[in-house]
Amino acid sequence: MALAVERGLARTFAGHIHWRACGQGPVVMVSHINQQSSAVMAELLQALGAHSAPVAIDYPSHGHSDHIDWQPGIEDYARAVIETMDALGIERAAALGEAVGAAVSIALGGRWPKRIDKVVLVNTPYFIDAATAKSDIADIAKVRPSDESGFPRAALDRVPAQERSRACADAADPIVDGPHQTPRSSRSAATAGRRWARWRSSTPWAAWRRSNARC
Repeated sequence: MALAVERGLARTFAGHIHWRACGQGPVVMVSHINQQSSAVMAELLQALGAHSAPVAIDYPSHGHSDHIDWQPGIEDYARAVIETMDALGIERAAALGEAVGAAVSIALGGRWPKRIDKVVLVNTPYFIDAATAKSDIADIAKVRPSDESGFPRAALDRVPAQERSRACADAADPIVDGPHQTPRSSRSAATAGRRWARWRSSTPWAAWRRSNARC
């Protein structure tokens, strides 16, 4: 049976941050990959919730969190996690993240060691020096959402027509993180973009599951 997932908003320096949580036990703060939201961690929350209490946030300008008019960095994402913990009365937690989320988890452990017990890193980015890291992170600004859809306009522009027709579907689909109050054309494009991105990322995962089912 699926665990009940609680959702809410935490007031932070970057406006309201949307969070999802389930389970009971030691708290695990879960940070998602860039340009997505906590919705992409839904299955992981269920798995972790059997033995712990995972909490996943949407970064500022992602998912259902408030959209801001400036580009946040890794430290800002980490601060959003800490202030969400404050709002929920969580004193200490483990930090788990994938890709950009891994960088967020590292920042959490480094800056708030008294709040973070341990970090779990998945698909961790590695840079040979600070200059390379700064240059790479600067690229995030190029795809910052330009409206309230929460999905980068630059990424939507790259969605091929054939992929968009395959991916575009009902905004009520549970894999989509809910429609936002945007103009109809923008909302339609955002829905197509979300479905396209998650369809593309789910393809190798589905293949892996099929291969293991035959073992």
